[in-house]
Amino acid sequence: MFFESVKDSDLKRELWKNIIVVDNDVEKSAPRLVPLNEILDTDIEAEVVHVGNEFNSYEMGSYNILSIYNEHELIRDDQYFMLHDTVLLQHNFYEIISAFFDNEFKDKIIQYKSPSSNIRIIGDKHVKEYGLQYDRPFTKEEAICLEIGEEITSFSVNDFYSFNKHEDTICLGKAPRVGRKPIYTKSLRRRIILMKEFAIEKYVLFGWRNEFSHKKIERNILY
Repeated sequence: MFFESVKDSDLKRELWKNIIVVDNDVEKSAPRLVPLNEILDTDIEAEVVHVGNEFNSYEMGSYNILSIYNEHELIRDDQYFMLHDTVLLQHNFYEIISAFFDNEFKDKIIQYKSPSSNIRIIGDKHVKEYGLQYDRPFTKEEAICLEIGEEITSFSVNDFYSFNKHEDTICLGKAPRVGRKPIYTKSLRRRIILMKEFAIEKYVLFGWRNEFSHKKIERNILY
């Protein structure tokens, strides 16, 4: 789903090497450049960076990897766009998103109003600030608490870095819901959230009974 939309977008093939694929709850592995068909059943010929995160950390797995391998040659950068495999890029993705990748926004956090699935642009500055806070397992409920900034009895968001309340944060407003569509199974339709300023569509299970389950998010994507 995600990589088919990448193929159809204006992101040139040589820039695919900037895509970092993080697999959660697998054997820990350092960043390495791999053919896409080594980690995905696809006929798309491209190379991406792959990293194994040993924890089931949901969206926070990719944040953790950025900190652990912050100085690695395949990871080190000024800015990062935190994504998911349940995202579709629009055809003009690179034209739109590249406007944020300059010095004006280098030390900014750019995101939509929560809930936003922890999708945002962050700077290397912020990776260094949160450090190893996400180097641990999270339940889905805990990951959602971090996303929306609300606590539960057994989990305090005050113990963690706040992107939503950070002085560097630029909020793009509330992303509208624009429909429903199944992506993995025909019987389960997801809400489509349009993040127009990022040129992406996010497919979300709102109110689904497994939303707070322990089922893992197996794969994170960042650019």
